[in-house]
Amino acid sequence: MSSIFLSYSSKDNAIAAQVKARLGQWGHQSVFLGFDPEVGIPAGRDWEKELYAKLRECRAVIVLCSHASMASRWCFAEVTHAKALGKLVFPIKIDDVQVDSVLLEFQVINATAGWEKAYDHLEQLLLAARLDPNESFDSERVDVFISYASEDKSRVQALAYALEQQGWLVWWERQVSVGKSFDEVIRAALTAARLVVVVWTKTSVKSTWVKNEAREGLRRGVLYPVILDEQVKIPLEFGEVRAAQLKNWQPAQAHSGFDQLVQDITGVLGRSSSSAIHGSSSRPLQKRFSAQRKVTFEDRGRLVGVSQALVWPIWLGRGLRVVAFTAVIALFLFGSWVVVRWGLTALNASAEAQRVSVVCQTFAGMGPEMIIVPAGSFQMGAASDKGLPTELPRHSVTIRTIAMSTCEVTFDEYDRFAHATGRSLPDDGGWGRGRRPVVNVSWDDAKAYAIWLSEGTGKGYRLPTEAEWEYAARSGGNDETWAGTSEEGQLKEYAVYRVDRTEPVGGKKPNGLGLYDMSGNVQEWVEDCWHGDYTGAPADGSVWQEANGGVCSMRGVRGGSWYNKPENLRASNRDGDGANHRRYTFGFRLAQDLER
Repeated sequence: MSSIFLSYSSKDNAIAAQVKARLGQWGHQSVFLGFDPEVGIPAGRDWEKELYAKLRECRAVIVLCSHASMASRWCFAEVTHAKALGKLVFPIKIDDVQVDSVLLEFQVINATAGWEKAYDHLEQLLLAARLDPNESFDSERVDVFISYASEDKSRVQALAYALEQQGWLVWWERQVSVGKSFDEVIRAALTAARLVVVVWTKTSVKSTWVKNEAREGLRRGVLYPVILDEQVKIPLEFGEVRAAQLKNWQPAQAHSGFDQLVQDITGVLGRSSSSAIHGSSSRPLQKRFSAQRKVTFEDRGRLVGVSQALVWPIWLGRGLRVVAFTAVIALFLFGSWVVVRWGLTALNASAEAQRVSVVCQTFAGMGPEMIIVPAGSFQMGAASDKGLPTELPRHSVTIRTIAMSTCEVTFDEYDRFAHATGRSLPDDGGWGRGRRPVVNVSWDDAKAYAIWLSEGTGKGYRLPTEAEWEYAARSGGNDETWAGTSEEGQLKEYAVYRVDRTEPVGGKKPNGLGLYDMSGNVQEWVEDCWHGDYTGAPADGSVWQEANGGVCSMRGVRGGSWYNKPENLRASNRDGDGANHRRYTFGFRLAQDLER
């Protein structure tokens, strides 16, 4: 598929339309343009959620680099999210702007010397990247072919994304290029695939197309069925092939059926060689970070300018045209398990407690989702007239780029470690486990978890240093009192505090970097030995050990907890405790060094 996403500023709408038109002349029919009523986002929808969904679906991102777009945090978020998803990125310089450093790893096309030359260059790069509009798929890149009924597309999309996050290349979108027949595309993809996953539902068992595709997988000995519905009667000829039971599977929760499916597929496909920050226990994955900064809506005009209703495409599937009504239903079903990252207002407290945050989702055997924390300098500590003695003297610190886990480590994640290593499960106080942040863990426990996860994934997880933590809590060194805000009246929107227990991670608003619960919920262990104040503190953000009176039998904890008052949740507030102490207020999150 040659799906292309155009990232640009609203001030460059006309140029974006021209670029899309040229792509169309080359045969690229699947191009996302935000203000285009035929493929853009309709008014009233959650813009960030929809944009990130489009980024996940595309194969490449073309960035129109101008003074306006390089100054837009919205565009910046699109680019960093695309990089995190491992998408192909093609920057085009359209004025004399200095292209942002985040794009300099890619070959920049210079359109200021003439558009025709730039178009020739772009076309060559697209073809070199195997984005040929006449090819519906890359036959050398198909690991898993998913066979399903078109009515089940929304549920299959969740399964496809989950398998992609295991590092495999999954063919499941039924898109057909101009000049190609549907049968031809399906047959070619099915032949090229190394493995066939057939999704049995009450609908698919009646589909001739699904049964024909399943027969091909069975004939080749690479058929892996999954069952999504209760009481599904699998066609008799496939009944002897063991099916993975995914009837109650949710993509953000551990599930034995999905784990077994992954294990079985791994036995055929082996382990991916892709490098990643978000990896499984024995296979690195494609890099998957969330957007590097909190997106503001200053550049929203390039999308909101559309007042017309979206003209829904008619999907062609199994010889039937699925009309717009089905598309709306599919989106509704998809929305039943996907939760808007930036937090829609819950209808009631029960629904809020059960919602699953997309940005905090993990799968069995995988580490936490990570967010890039960009390099920068900031003033660490509190102003002399506002802080406690432990927060002084205020001093300048420079932080290098790292990654940090989007949310605090949960019971789900820690319990897998405890079971694998024979450790006792930490007491949850009767509050519940699952998506709540793990509590009753010591600094020693947190270190052991980081080492275990690093060994299993081949990635270097660790605790953040105290300087890294404060810089990240302040949304990249901003002068914020709490993580995400300086207004106490808004603090309840960002933090869990002055309550009687923890709450599931990701239930409040994130700070400006997209990090959740940096203030409140649980206090978070950091790497540093305890120091009574900042006298002699490192200026490079590195870990502060015994030097200048460090007490390494004690370690720092930051951020405040569910129990504390607002003053204890301040980004500059510091506390320390014994490295072997466990409390109902103590938890942690992870950091990771990035390749230089």
